[in-house]
Amino acid sequence: MGFATEPILSLDVVDGLVELARTLATASDLQQVLDTVCRALVDVADFESSAINLVTESGHLEVVAVAGPPEAREALLGVVTQRERWDAEIAVSVEHHGLLLSREFDD
Repeated sequence: MGFATEPILSLDVVDGLVELARTLATASDLQQVLDTVCRALVDVADFESSAINLVTESGHLEVVAVAGPPEAREALLGVVTQRERWDAEIAVSVEHHGLLLSREFDD
């Protein structure tokens, strides 16, 4: 039985996770938490971009945090989508990785 010669997590990933934990532990602002989680998905998990939706008072979903290329932020931040559309998208998702969806809506 041998030992792994390659680290399981790189130092950059560990640093990113520590920073995420530190921010989450000290954040008093929901927006700061959401922005930090989005940024961690891009920086630590190596996603191209990430977005978080919150349910509005009307029941729709609004993109409230985006990380990644500036054009992703410009295109997504503030977009409101009917909940039914998300429910349908999740039900027929072609590429599904747990709770992560990688399919875009066609307008």
